[in-house]
Amino acid sequence: GDSTDDTVLVITGTTEAGATIVFSNITVASASTGTRVSGTTVTADSSGDWVVTTDTLSDATSYLISIIATDVAGNSSLAGTFTVNIDTTAPATPTIDTVADDVGSITGALTTGDDSDDTVLVITGTAEANSVLTFTGVTLDPVGTVTTNGSGAWTATTATLSDATTYNISVSSADAAGNATGSATF
Repeated sequence: GDSTDDTVLVITGTTEAGATIVFSNITVASASTGTRVSGTTVTADSSGDWVVTTDTLSDATSYLISIIATDVAGNSSLAGTFTVNIDTTAPATPTIDTVADDVGSITGALTTGDDSDDTVLVITGTAEANSVLTFTGVTLDPVGTVTTNGSGAWTATTATLSDATTYNISVSSADAAGNATGSATF
Protein backbone atom coordinates (compact mmCIF):
# COMPACT_ATOMS: atom_id res chain seq x y z
CA GLY A 1 0.00 0.00 0.00
CA ASP A 2 0.88 3.65 -0.17
CA SER A 3 2.47 5.50 2.73
CA THR A 4 1.50 8.90 4.08
CA ASP A 5 2.54 11.16 6.92
CA ASP A 6 -1.06 12.40 7.23
CA THR A 7 -3.00 10.86 10.13
CA VAL A 8 -6.38 12.15 8.90
CA LEU A 9 -7.46 10.94 5.46
CA VAL A 10 -10.05 12.30 3.04
CA ILE A 11 -11.60 9.47 1.01
CA THR A 12 -13.85 10.14 -1.99
CA GLY A 13 -16.00 7.96 -4.18
CA THR A 14 -19.02 7.63 -6.41
CA THR A 15 -21.72 4.97 -6.35
CA GLU A 16 -25.46 4.87 -6.97
CA ALA A 17 -27.54 7.76 -5.63
CA GLY A 18 -28.63 7.17 -2.04
CA ALA A 19 -26.46 4.05 -1.60
CA THR A 20 -25.11 3.20 1.83
CA ILE A 21 -21.31 3.02 2.11
CA VAL A 22 -19.79 0.96 4.94
CA PHE A 23 -16.10 1.26 5.84
CA SER A 24 -14.06 -1.35 7.66
CA ASN A 25 -10.98 -0.73 9.82
CA ILE A 26 -11.49 3.06 10.08
CA THR A 27 -13.93 5.45 11.71
CA VAL A 28 -15.54 8.25 9.71
CA ALA A 29 -15.40 11.58 11.56
CA SER A 30 -17.43 13.54 9.04
CA ALA A 31 -18.89 13.58 5.53
CA SER A 32 -18.56 16.75 3.45
CA THR A 33 -20.55 15.15 0.62
CA GLY A 34 -23.22 12.60 1.46
CA THR A 35 -24.55 12.03 4.96
CA ARG A 36 -22.69 10.43 7.87
CA VAL A 37 -24.99 7.81 9.40
CA SER A 38 -22.57 6.37 11.97
CA GLY A 39 -18.84 6.01 12.61
CA THR A 40 -18.53 3.50 9.78
CA THR A 41 -21.46 4.33 7.49
CA VAL A 42 -22.22 7.12 5.00
CA THR A 43 -25.11 7.60 2.58
CA ALA A 44 -24.18 8.88 -0.90
CA ASP A 45 -25.83 12.09 -2.09
CA SER A 46 -28.40 12.35 -4.91
CA SER A 47 -25.58 12.16 -7.49
CA GLY A 48 -24.00 9.10 -5.84
CA ASP A 49 -21.01 11.10 -4.56
CA TRP A 50 -19.51 10.84 -1.11
CA VAL A 51 -16.50 12.45 0.60
CA VAL A 52 -15.50 11.44 4.11
CA THR A 53 -12.81 12.46 6.58
CA THR A 54 -11.46 9.79 8.91
CA ASP A 55 -10.86 10.10 12.61
CA THR A 56 -7.16 10.42 13.48
CA LEU A 57 -5.30 7.26 12.48
CA SER A 58 -2.40 5.83 14.50
CA ASP A 59 1.22 6.36 13.48
CA ALA A 60 3.28 3.32 12.47
CA THR A 61 0.13 1.43 11.53
CA SER A 62 -1.00 -0.21 8.30
CA TYR A 63 -4.73 0.00 7.56
CA LEU A 64 -6.51 -2.37 5.16
CA ILE A 65 -9.63 -0.36 4.32
CA SER A 66 -12.59 -2.05 2.65
CA ILE A 67 -15.58 -0.16 1.30
CA ILE A 68 -18.90 -1.92 0.69
CA ALA A 69 -21.73 -0.15 -1.15
CA THR A 70 -25.38 -1.18 -0.77
CA ASP A 71 -27.90 0.37 -3.16
CA VAL A 72 -31.45 1.34 -2.18
CA ALA A 73 -32.71 -2.06 -3.43
CA GLY A 74 -30.39 -3.84 -0.95
CA ASN A 75 -27.79 -5.12 -3.42
CA SER A 76 -24.28 -5.02 -1.91
CA SER A 77 -20.90 -5.06 -3.61
CA LEU A 78 -17.30 -4.46 -2.66
CA ALA A 79 -16.65 -0.93 -3.91
CA GLY A 80 -12.96 -0.97 -3.12
CA THR A 81 -10.12 -2.16 -0.92
CA PHE A 82 -6.85 -0.41 -0.31
CA THR A 83 -4.01 -0.37 2.17
CA VAL A 84 -2.50 2.78 3.60
CA ASN A 85 0.53 2.96 5.90
CA ILE A 86 0.64 5.84 8.38
CA ASP A 87 4.20 7.00 9.03
CA THR A 88 4.83 10.36 10.71
CA THR A 89 8.36 9.61 11.92
CA ALA A 90 11.33 11.02 10.04
CA PRO A 91 14.03 8.47 9.31
CA ALA A 92 17.43 8.75 10.93
CA THR A 93 19.88 11.09 9.20
CA PRO A 94 21.79 9.16 6.53
CA THR A 95 25.49 8.48 6.98
CA ILE A 96 28.36 9.00 4.59
CA ASP A 97 30.54 5.99 5.37
CA THR A 98 33.17 6.27 2.65
CA VAL A 99 34.30 8.75 0.03
CA ALA A 100 36.73 6.78 -2.12
CA ASP A 101 39.60 7.99 -4.31
CA ASP A 102 40.66 5.16 -6.64
CA VAL A 103 42.75 7.03 -9.24
CA GLY A 104 46.26 8.54 -9.22
CA SER A 105 48.95 8.56 -6.59
CA ILE A 106 46.56 9.18 -3.68
CA THR A 107 44.05 6.34 -3.29
CA GLY A 108 41.80 4.99 -0.58
CA ALA A 109 39.15 6.34 1.72
CA LEU A 110 39.18 10.10 2.17
CA THR A 111 38.40 11.96 5.37
CA THR A 112 36.84 15.41 5.57
CA GLY A 113 39.31 18.03 4.36
CA ASP A 114 41.54 15.60 2.41
CA ASP A 115 42.90 16.50 -1.01
CA SER A 116 42.22 14.13 -3.90
CA ASP A 117 43.66 13.77 -7.39
CA ASP A 118 40.58 11.76 -8.44
CA THR A 119 37.98 13.78 -10.37
CA VAL A 120 35.24 11.14 -9.94
CA LEU A 121 34.55 9.96 -6.38
CA VAL A 122 32.47 7.01 -5.18
CA ILE A 123 30.46 7.78 -2.05
CA THR A 124 28.82 5.06 0.07
CA GLY A 125 26.70 5.11 3.17
CA THR A 126 23.53 3.97 4.91
CA ALA A 127 20.05 5.38 5.45
CA GLU A 128 16.55 4.07 6.05
CA ALA A 129 15.75 1.17 3.71
CA ASN A 130 14.16 2.22 0.42
CA SER A 131 14.50 5.95 1.16
CA VAL A 132 15.31 8.57 -1.46
CA LEU A 133 18.55 10.52 -0.98
CA THR A 134 19.21 14.05 -2.16
CA PHE A 135 22.76 15.37 -2.56
CA THR A 136 23.92 18.97 -2.40
CA GLY A 137 27.36 20.40 -3.02
CA VAL A 138 28.15 17.90 -5.77
CA THR A 139 26.48 16.64 -8.95
CA LEU A 140 25.95 12.92 -9.36
CA ASP A 141 26.46 10.79 -12.46
CA PRO A 142 23.82 10.00 -13.51
CA VAL A 143 22.20 13.24 -12.36
CA GLY A 144 19.35 12.81 -9.90
CA THR A 145 18.66 11.14 -6.62
CA VAL A 146 19.75 7.82 -5.17
CA THR A 147 17.41 5.26 -3.60
CA THR A 148 18.74 3.03 -0.85
CA ASN A 149 18.36 -0.72 -1.13
CA GLY A 150 16.24 -2.90 1.15
CA SER A 151 19.04 -2.91 3.75
CA GLY A 152 19.53 0.85 3.60
CA ALA A 153 22.89 0.74 1.81
CA TRP A 154 23.60 3.20 -0.99
CA THR A 155 26.34 4.09 -3.46
CA ALA A 156 26.64 7.28 -5.47
CA THR A 157 29.20 8.37 -8.06
CA THR A 158 29.97 12.02 -8.62
CA ALA A 159 30.07 13.66 -12.01
CA THR A 160 33.54 14.86 -13.00
CA LEU A 161 34.80 17.30 -10.35
CA SER A 162 36.81 20.42 -11.15
CA ASP A 163 40.48 20.62 -10.23
CA ALA A 164 41.53 22.93 -7.36
CA THR A 165 37.97 23.17 -6.02
CA THR A 166 36.68 22.43 -2.53
CA TYR A 167 33.44 20.45 -2.36
CA ASN A 168 31.12 20.30 0.66
CA ILE A 169 29.02 17.20 0.12
CA SER A 170 25.71 16.84 1.98
CA VAL A 171 23.13 14.09 1.77
CA SER A 172 19.61 14.04 3.21
CA SER A 173 16.81 11.53 2.82
CA ALA A 174 13.05 11.20 2.73
CA ASP A 175 11.04 8.06 3.33
CA ALA A 176 8.08 6.80 1.31
CA ALA A 177 5.67 8.89 3.41
CA GLY A 178 7.62 12.07 2.69
CA ASN A 179 9.23 12.48 6.13
CA ALA A 180 12.58 14.25 5.65
CA THR A 181 15.83 14.05 7.62
CA GLY A 182 18.62 16.40 8.45
CA SER A 183 21.82 16.26 6.37
CA ALA A 184 25.03 14.30 6.76
CA THR A 185 28.02 16.25 5.48
CA PHE A 186 31.51 15.46 4.24
